[in-house]
Amino acid sequence: MKKYLYPFLIVVAIMVIQAMAGVAIFLFAFIKNPHLLNNPEAIQDVSNVMTIDSLAWAVILCDILVVVLIALMKMVNWKTVYNFIQVEWKWSLVAILGAVSVTFFLDYMNEVMGLPNLMENQFIDLSNNFVGILGIAVLGPICEELIFREAFMGYMLRNGGEKWLAIILSAVLFGVIHMNPAQILFASAIGLIYGLIYYKTGNVVVTSILHILNNSFSVVMMLIYGEKTKEMTLTSEVGTAGAIILATIGLAVCILCLKFFWKNAKTYPYEQDYPEKVEVAEVTIEKE
Repeated sequence: MKKYLYPFLIVVAIMVIQAMAGVAIFLFAFIKNPHLLNNPEAIQDVSNVMTIDSLAWAVILCDILVVVLIALMKMVNWKTVYNFIQVEWKWSLVAILGAVSVTFFLDYMNEVMGLPNLMENQFIDLSNNFVGILGIAVLGPICEELIFREAFMGYMLRNGGEKWLAIILSAVLFGVIHMNPAQILFASAIGLIYGLIYYKTGNVVVTSILHILNNSFSVVMMLIYGEKTKEMTLTSEVGTAGAIILATIGLAVCILCLKFFWKNAKTYPYEQDYPEKVEVAEVTIEKE
């Protein structure tokens, strides 16, 4: 029971910490701008009651607090979590290619489904703020991999949890925790791929690299194009036919790469971390 309870407690903790951070940001904004209390219409616009600096620091502090929590709960195997040596880079590079390729397919699916991006304005502003860039592109990805892959998924696997349950649950919750419709599908699918990679490698080295690359690319795009990124889609850049072709190729490459990676890469032996049983040698004593 403990192997499933602890990971879900972490998810609850994330939600509570995010809620507390949101309340703190609003209180700080009202203290700094008391005139907003007399303007209900201004209060309804989130951008009027929070500064980008406060939002950026809130994002970073929330991630750090959760990492401290999972460390205190001993849900991280610090000996292996960043072990570059145990990573089979030959096969991991194949997995990286697959994970990068699938973004074309996921971007197109988001476009077709028309999911709203409730945080688009905030992401653009954060991408023009040093603390925001640090949080989105570096610290955020590292902390999230520690939380969802190492603490959530890894803790379940090291304590005898079923692998597919651990992979799927960590992926779904990774998507839901973003609480932004435009990110839920993308993050859940990416979380599934990261989960497959984590299961094989036994650490977050490869998934952290992928996560940082993915977020950094988004930041660079918003830095270059700014407000124009709101209208930019795969279809608008390469046309409908081109978008469909890229999405199809991206999905096909991803499936082939992950299949090849899953078949050839060695699986990290999780049972060595927390053995469930100890075999005792039988001793036979003969009577004289």
